[in-house]
Amino acid sequence: MASETKPFTLVPHDWHSTDYVTEWITRDVTRDPERRPLLQRMLSAAPFARDASLEVLDVGAGYGAVSEEVLKAYSAARITLQDYSQPMLARARQRLADHSDRLRYVLCDLTDPSWPQQVGGPFDLAVSAIAIHNLRDPEKIFACYRAICS
Repeated sequence: MASETKPFTLVPHDWHSTDYVTEWITRDVTRDPERRPLLQRMLSAAPFARDASLEVLDVGAGYGAVSEEVLKAYSAARITLQDYSQPMLARARQRLADHSDRLRYVLCDLTDPSWPQQVGGPFDLAVSAIAIHNLRDPEKIFACYRAICS
């Protein structure tokens, strides 16, 4: 008997709902033991000294998991956390409160062509983990990467 495969369906996210974001984060943090070493490895590939004074852009920063690792890895880094979700940025502010003097938060939409101007720059390093794929459209994803690299 052949096994049936279920069709893949995209589940819409409600990033503007505080309840949804809270539930999403509760599930997401369970991946921390596997994710942290990968984030650390990603940052170790960056060609900067650990005490370098860096300007970092965290694209789709969410609740600050990647930024937290950047802060640990680079003692003098200043980070701009960009996200589309006010509830996510609020959670990042709570999570990273001890580093508030090194952080800037920008609420903007990656599908808005002006988002690069909204986040400012220039940046020495751009990081992102689980956000850009949410643009879902290949052209929008490529446009986002082009903006990051320009």
